[in-house]
Amino acid sequence: MLTRDQLTKQLVNSMPEDHAITVELATKTWWVNRRTNGGFRLTYAGYQALASVLDVESWTIELPPVQTRVLLVLQALDHKLTGPYFLTTKGHLVLFNSQDAVLYQLYQNFDRWLNSLPARPARPAV
Repeated sequence: MLTRDQLTKQLVNSMPEDHAITVELATKTWWVNRRTNGGFRLTYAGYQALASVLDVESWTIELPPVQTRVLLVLQALDHKLTGPYFLTTKGHLVLFNSQDAVLYQLYQNFDRWLNSLPARPARPAV
């Protein structure tokens, strides 16, 4: 399993020349939580880089209404998903990790799927 920093480097190295970006700028603009142990939630710029520029395969899940527990769900996604993901303004979750998408397809229920995911291993402090 790649760390977010390793993944960022791989993605930056895969960018076409006309969309070249530094790893530092990609880290600042692609990830919502830029802390060392932050999760894989993408900003809109990160989503565009993966979906449009790099054409990375993705899977879209329609989220159930989560108004009353949005913060808990966001925290759980940030601590459990092991690949990039994007939350749309229309209530969809876009996954860029086939393993997460396949598991969701097996459960066909957002809450059961989310509860089944183990916590991401904590990265050691540098």
